Amino acid sequence: EWVPKWGYKGRNKDGEGDWIVEIDEKKEKEGKGTELGVRSEGRRDRKEKVRRNERRQRANERKERPKGGG
Repeated sequence: EWVPKWGYKGRNKDGEGDWIVEIDEKKEKEGKGTELGVRSEGRRDRKEKVRRNERRQRANERKERPKGGG
C-alpha cells in the first residue's frame, strides 16, 4: 500500500504517536533523556531536517543568481 513520505499521515512521522518509547541508556545516564525530550525527539529531528533543507535551498538560489549587473 502506498504511503506518502511527507505530510498528513506520512512515513516521516512514524513513531511519533507511540504509547511506549525505547530510551537510550547512554543518553539517560548523561541526563539528556527526559520524558518530554524522548517523546518529541522524532518531531525535533524532522523539523531540523526541514530547516536544513530550506537553508540549502536558499544557498543554491544565491549561487544561481547572476553576478554583477551586466
